[in-house]
Amino acid sequence: MGRLDARSRVRGFAPRLRKPASRVRVLCVVLSCALAFPWGTPAEANPHKPTPSVGQVHAAQVHARQVASAVIKARSRVAAAEGRLDTLNVELEVLVERWNGAQAAVTEANNQLFATQAAEASAVARVRFAQIDVDRLAQQSYQIGPDLSGGMGQWVAVVDSIARSGGISDLTNRTAELGYVGAATRKTMTDANLRRAQAAQARALTSQALADVRAKQAIAAVALTAMRARQQSQKAEVAQLNAMLAQAQQSLATAQRAAASLARQRTAGLAAAARLARARELARVRARQNSSHSASGTGSGRSSNNGDRHDSSSYIGRYPQGVSHTSVQQRRGALAYARAHIGDPYVAGRDGPNAFDCSGLTSAGYRSVGWSMIHFSQSQFLAGEKIPLADLQPGDLLFYATDPADWHTIHHVVFYSGPGMMVEAPHTGAFVRERSIYMEGLVPFGARP
Repeated sequence: MGRLDARSRVRGFAPRLRKPASRVRVLCVVLSCALAFPWGTPAEANPHKPTPSVGQVHAAQVHARQVASAVIKARSRVAAAEGRLDTLNVELEVLVERWNGAQAAVTEANNQLFATQAAEASAVARVRFAQIDVDRLAQQSYQIGPDLSGGMGQWVAVVDSIARSGGISDLTNRTAELGYVGAATRKTMTDANLRRAQAAQARALTSQALADVRAKQAIAAVALTAMRARQQSQKAEVAQLNAMLAQAQQSLATAQRAAASLARQRTAGLAAAARLARARELARVRARQNSSHSASGTGSGRSSNNGDRHDSSSYIGRYPQGVSHTSVQQRRGALAYARAHIGDPYVAGRDGPNAFDCSGLTSAGYRSVGWSMIHFSQSQFLAGEKIPLADLQPGDLLFYATDPADWHTIHHVVFYSGPGMMVEAPHTGAFVRERSIYMEGLVPFGARP
């Protein structure tokens, strides 16, 4: 009955669990729909038209954005699950401290019980010694009565008293002393009995207190067990969601590489077609000049060539190339500088020494290793060599934009610190930190200064 009562009182500590299975199943459906795209290498191009079309490039880019959206949703699910786990961890700490308090109360009650038991034992010993004195006085009083008519015992006492150095006066003193000792012993017995009763009462109270403390300890133990079960369930949900997020992130990287590869193929194909068209046009012009000194067909050829050139330059304009001038050691040193300032505040326009904005942190990091960069995220993107996300190295720069396909909308720059992680100065009111790179607006190319 006590155990059932304890469990019923624990309901306040351990609310009913919400099974995470339904949430995980919903996320599985979302991810499977978003990731349902032919991943492998795009179908072989028509030999008569080897350059990927605008539609193919656009479809790959749209798919990459859809997968990125699925990753954002998965990351939101993980963040929510981790938030619930953090809350459970705090609640568990509270219950652990309550358990510790109950343990301390049990120890204190046991110490008090031992003290009262010792006091009772001492009182019992004093009562036993007092009883011995009383028994001896009773025997002596029987031998020497007040009128010296105690039979043979009185003559023995008289002779013994006369034989002593004090004579008969010593007998009087001894009888008076016996009376005094009897009174003192009676007081000792009274006090000892009182202390014994007090010790017994204290022992009873302590035993009751100990029983109450152990009941509370049992309640705390049940609550602790229930909370640990909730914590393990939540940890399992977080682990499952993280595994799904990792799969989605891998699919995102694959989709982004596929889209970038198609775009590069189209750019190269258009450039080759433009060169071939120019060569053919030049040959025709020379032939006509040699035959009739006429250039009547040149304009239309240039017009067609300009159309292809415009299509190619539009991609290059979105992702301008650049040049890397730094070594691996310099890039790692710049990242180490940023990590050393984790916890410093974000302040707009600052580039150190103890406050930074986003491009201020990256420019200060590279300044610390001897390389100067403009304190502006778009300029840093323009200047650096463009690196696909899959090929990034620690110390490279990552960028975020309102439109990831248009570098003119870049608004945030960070250090790439390792697989899926970055160091950034995030925004006003926040501090330099290290976190996941997967946020909305991630540009599919980094820059290597």
